[in-house]
Amino acid sequence: MICEFTAAEVTEFCGSKHYPSSGDQSLTGLSPGRVRHEGQREEVTRLCVRQRTADGSRHKVELTSYNAAKDP
Repeated sequence: MICEFTAAEVTEFCGSKHYPSSGDQSLTGLSPGRVRHEGQREEVTRLCVRQRTADGSRHKVELTSYNAAKDP
C-alpha cells in the first residue's frame, strides 16, 4: 500500500511515467528502503525524486508518504 501512495506522490511531482512534466522535479531511479508495517520493519524499493535549483544543481526531494511510513 505504501508503494501506491509513494507512486501517487511522485506522479504529482514529476508527471506520469509515460508523460513526464516539464517541471524542475524528475524521477531519478529506485533505492532500497525500510518502512514499518504492523510494528515490523520491511524492506521496500522506493522511488527517488530530485529537484533542479536555480543554479542548476539538483537535490533529493523528501517524499511525505515515505517519511510517514518510516515513522514508528
